This record gives sequence, C-alpha cells and structure tokens, in this order.
Amino acid sequence: MVTRIASALAANGTTERLTARSRRWSVDDVYRRYMALIRLGAAATAAVSFGLWAVVLVRDVGLNPFNGWTIALGIAAAFPALLAPARPVAVFGSITMIVLAMLPALFGGLGLLYLLPIVLLFVGLLRTTAPVEVP
Repeated sequence: MVTRIASALAANGTTERLTARSRRWSVDDVYRRYMALIRLGAAATAAVSFGLWAVVLVRDVGLNPFNGWTIALGIAAAFPALLAPARPVAVFGSITMIVLAMLPALFGGLGLLYLLPIVLLFVGLLRTTAPVEVP
C-alpha cells in the first residue's frame, strides 16, 4: 500500500516537495506546538487559580492563609511560563510554584485541579530545546 502511494507520488513529481515539507513541519511546527502547549498549561494554571478564587468568594468561605497562598501563588506561577515559554528555567519555575500552590490545596481536595497544568508544562518542558536546522 505504501509503495503504491510512493510510486504514485513519484509519478506526479511531488516527492521532493513532500519531503521538504515534512522536514519543515518536523522542525518548526513541532517546536511551535510545544510552545503552545506550555502557554496552554500556564493559562490552565491561571484559570484554576481564578476558579478557586471565585469559589472562595461565592461560598463565603473566607480568605484564610492557605486559600490565599494557593490562589496568589497559582496566579503568579502562570506569568513566567506565559512570558518566556522558550526558557526552560522559567517553565521549571512555574512548575515549582504550581507544586507549592498545590500542597495546601490538597488538604481540601481541590489541589488535584493543578495536575493538568503540571502535566502540560512538564511535557512542554521536555521539548523546549531550540529547533535545529535539518540539512
């Protein structure tokens, strides 16, 4: 099946264009997609923090030090990853701040909401190497 497709593409003369396009996609687009993944993780962190802030205000729970720590640190954790997603140090700092924000919230059970942003940022962190030119 694959050989038939390759021979049909070779007959049309599109093989060189296809390989050049796939190289460009693997270098530039993948890097951009992982940068978008980091931005999505940072936005999810801010969304979870603002959601917890809304829960505190709506339920009239009161802003105790644990709630304040979780909300403030969660919102602050979004900024380094949003402003500098290409820098691994900034992303690692965001992950560290999210984990510190998550610890007091785990006692109430709401700390698990921070797991998705941590996973998104960690996966993006593994791929934040600079793109390399393919000869």
